[in-house]
Amino acid sequence: MSQERSVRRMAVWVAGGGAAAGLLVPEWGADGGISPTADICMLATAVAILCAGTFFYVHWHIVQDQALAWLATVTVAFGLQELHWFMLIVGDRPGSDAQTAWIGLYQVGITVGLGILVTAGLRLPVRRDPLATGLLLGASLIVVRLLVLQLPVSAPPTTAYVLIFTALGVASVVNAVRLYRSHLIPATMRRPLAATSVLLGVGQVMSTVAGAPPAIILVGMLANMAGGTCLLLTAAERARHAAIDDAVALAMLQRRLADAELDMHTDQARLHEIRSTLAGIATASDLLRRSEINPARREQLSEMTRSELHRLERLVCLEPSGAPVPTELDAALRPVVVRHQAAGLPIRWQPTGHVAIARSDDVAEIVNVLLSNARRHAGTSPVDVTVRSAGDRVEIAVTDQGPGVDADLRDRIFAWGTRSTTSPGEGVGLATAQLLARQLGGDLRLDPVLHPGARFVLSLTPASLAAATVTRQEFAS
Repeated sequence: MSQERSVRRMAVWVAGGGAAAGLLVPEWGADGGISPTADICMLATAVAILCAGTFFYVHWHIVQDQALAWLATVTVAFGLQELHWFMLIVGDRPGSDAQTAWIGLYQVGITVGLGILVTAGLRLPVRRDPLATGLLLGASLIVVRLLVLQLPVSAPPTTAYVLIFTALGVASVVNAVRLYRSHLIPATMRRPLAATSVLLGVGQVMSTVAGAPPAIILVGMLANMAGGTCLLLTAAERARHAAIDDAVALAMLQRRLADAELDMHTDQARLHEIRSTLAGIATASDLLRRSEINPARREQLSEMTRSELHRLERLVCLEPSGAPVPTELDAALRPVVVRHQAAGLPIRWQPTGHVAIARSDDVAEIVNVLLSNARRHAGTSPVDVTVRSAGDRVEIAVTDQGPGVDADLRDRIFAWGTRSTTSPGEGVGLATAQLLARQLGGDLRLDPVLHPGARFVLSLTPASLAAATVTRQEFAS
């Protein structure tokens, strides 16, 4: 499809060039009638070839293909010396007819040599920057042309013209065949490059014939335009596709990195939860071995230990969490409150009988993170855990009397890895807690009013509101 589009565009250029030539040159028989148009077409061809070389260079930078490197080198060199040839012609440089003839033949030789180089060099390794190499090669060809202009030479015989033009035709066809059959060049580029080789070969021959009639000049002009346009469209299109492919590959890589980062965060959060659960179990076990623990307290610790062991088993076995369901918040909070009380943190909490749409393990982990932070930053000062209804939400608030959250951390306190310079933590707990809260359809926020001290509020959907919503939906259906 891309090749067909390029061919159509090339046809439009050629037709447009022919129409422009017909309009600009009404009398071909007049002296110099078609020459200005031919010169403009030569300039346009040179610029198109240089632009094509730039696109090949961009394409090579993206995919690092040695075939593209040689295409960029040869295209830039040919376009640069083509531009110099145009400057010589337009500048009306003084010289004999013999010099003009030899310069024309030299141009034909350049076309043949560069065509052979691009087909023969496809298998050679790339040791230098293709753009710099192409510019250096083009400049060298220009220097040699200027030296030829200084030589006292006589006009070449007619036989030399015939032999060189024949060689150019044969070389152009051979190069076209080799380009078309080369497996080192992408399949979508072979046909346009082969056509370019033939068209530019024809254009160079027709443009070099001294004293050629206007019809010959027109053929050469259109062949050069068609070849330059075909080359430019091919190079630009392939560079665009390469850039798109590179962008797609980069997007896929970014998605994979994001997935890997999410997996890492999930593993870190699970490890954080496992560590805190093990710490609570270890503390309760130590207390249960003490004989002075009263029976009621011993029963609380035993219940907390059983609950935490079940939660630890679910964490280690990677059991699916399941959808949030009506959850008794007192049953979810009691084990974690008892665990931190056993560790020495004074907590004021009273059961309230609230039921919310949640998962018991997630609520316990969120509150555990908040209590762990309170213990770490507020020391042994009392911590209040309150549960209340607030409009259409149920709120669990954890309030400490410590120094509070630094002002410069408040806006990003829930970002992954955020922690104060004095915190021994990893910046994992609060980020995990807010993620869990949002997975439950709720939210976790820092109350900006309280200072000193910190107050974190977990808001959840009450079970009664969720049931009422379901009833309304069923009635509406």
